[in-house]
Amino acid sequence: MKLLSVIVVVLCFLGIQAQVYAQSGSTTTTSPIWDARGNPIPSKGILTFEEQTHDFGELEQGGDASWTFKFTNTGTEPLWVVNAKPSCGCVSAEAWPMEAVLPGQSGSIRVRYDSNRLGMFNKYVTVCSNATDLYQKIYIKGEILRRPMEPDYLAPVVGVPSVPSDH
Repeated sequence: MKLLSVIVVVLCFLGIQAQVYAQSGSTTTTSPIWDARGNPIPSKGILTFEEQTHDFGELEQGGDASWTFKFTNTGTEPLWVVNAKPSCGCVSAEAWPMEAVLPGQSGSIRVRYDSNRLGMFNKYVTVCSNATDLYQKIYIKGEILRRPMEPDYLAPVVGVPSVPSDH
């Protein structure tokens, strides 16, 4: 009787696992395949960016120095953006897709530069995916100009003398 109970429990467990697997779909669309070092194994997905480099031109200090890089999977298999690693601390990458990007579908990665740093900049973000090219770089560049100084005094009103006269 105990053996029969164990068999029933095991069969129920296997049935539940099979149902979960069937509802989630094929494992090729839910997660990438990883090698022993934790790197994605390339698929036939191709990560094609609309532009590899964005030039902000001249920006005022403290202005909006963010850009959304749009891409499409032009390959024949799903791809995953695993990570988007900035080249330094003055750049951040955010909001890349956490789900598989199927062939023909699009996604985006938002990149932001710290516009309180003055001067020219040329930075990149390394995008890691399971596409045929595992690592791709997207670039931002431009120049941050000092914000014009605001006067810390009140200008005299026109027509009113600034110094009282001795009459």
